[in-house]
Amino acid sequence: MVYYSGKENPTHRNGVGIVITKEIHASIKNFIPYTDRMPLLQLRGSPMDINIIQVYAPTADKKEQIIEEF
Repeated sequence: MVYYSGKENPTHRNGVGIVITKEIHASIKNFIPYTDRMPLLQLRGSPMDINIIQVYAPTADKKEQIIEEF
């Protein structure tokens, strides 16, 4: 199972995904795609829940403004 945060476009630029197994899928509490570079996946756990934050930072060849906004 893939959880994707990003824009659907033909160039497939920007966006990040989290790949999980079927076993973990049963523990998904919430998925929040904050931006096309940062989603949050919340899992039910014991003794506490788990938050996974995936971040895709802009590379050095991007414009300075994009890097600063990130």
